[in-house]
Amino acid sequence: MRARDERQLAETVRPELAAGERIELLGQASVTTTSAKEQVGVAVATAVLSGGTAAATVVPETMYLVLTDCRLLVLRPGLTMRRSKVVASLPRRLITLSGVKQGPLKVKFKLAVAGEPVVFRVAFIFAKADGRRFAEVLGEAGARR
Repeated sequence: MRARDERQLAETVRPELAAGERIELLGQASVTTTSAKEQVGVAVATAVLSGGTAAATVVPETMYLVLTDCRLLVLRPGLTMRRSKVVASLPRRLITLSGVKQGPLKVKFKLAVAGEPVVFRVAFIFAKADGRRFAEVLGEAGARR
């Protein structure tokens, strides 16, 4: 992210932070909770049910990620940065990182939260440095448990 965008995102999320909580990393990534198999299944099912006239797809959504020393905040972008809303707050000690893959243009990984059935699939596209930093920090947190 550009420095100006990072400043605005930090200002937006600051009211959500607890006393003494500090921001460690900021980024923008493509986030989804469905696997590739599930995405194909949705497309095939809607095509069959509609008699081949339509096919629905599940598209990953671009989200802002804010990693603090206590948790990972996921924000849905608004029309402006200031209108972005927190849609998930994941306690850092409960996050497990897996499936880190680096390609020529992206870094992707999976985040699971202990006790929750949902797996977040995160892809930093054209922001490999940000993706690597998130993966390293979240991987270290998981190793400390």
